[in-house]
Amino acid sequence: MIAHLWKPSLSAYRPVEEALGRAHTATGSVHDSVVAYWDRLGDHIQGEQRHWAPVDWINHLDGMTFEWPFAADDGGVREPIFHLTATLHPSDRPLGSTEWGDIAHRLAITARLAQPLDELGCQWVAFQARPRRLDLLANLIRLDGNWQRLDASPLQGVRRQLRRVELDFGLVRAHSATSSPPPHPPGRGPGRR
Repeated sequence: MIAHLWKPSLSAYRPVEEALGRAHTATGSVHDSVVAYWDRLGDHIQGEQRHWAPVDWINHLDGMTFEWPFAADDGGVREPIFHLTATLHPSDRPLGSTEWGDIAHRLAITARLAQPLDELGCQWVAFQARPRRLDLLANLIRLDGNWQRLDASPLQGVRRQLRRVELDFGLVRAHSATSSPPPHPPGRGPGRR
């Protein structure tokens, strides 16, 4: 699987649009596209997310930005929307929504968006709306108004986790899929015996 970390943004509008692969509207549920979300979501909305339209997810992800408008990371950055994609290799088998959900939870934990026993962590959601691709979006402003501390290079940890996912799910290893073929022995090129 190939991981890509998008540039942070101030609003979830464009990342949700990118994740869904279409301009979003106020109507139309994306229930089938949502494969995972933060553990405490049910405490806040009481089961409504099954019928949420894209604009509802945008409002949900942007909620902490509006509640804590002056929150910033240690460098003063005030763009809290985190967007990570993980894409299958073309030779990989299709994955079901349960598998995508498991991968989303693994990546959220690895990226430090969903720490075990952290009751005040990030609000996040994972969409699998585009073919062979998972989009993980989060607001890095925690429920307590503090900025979620990520690793200095979250993509490195995510890539290591994706190597484990490839093994666990029987997927094509990204480094073997993108490496060049081995060199031919001396005097033997393609088509020679």
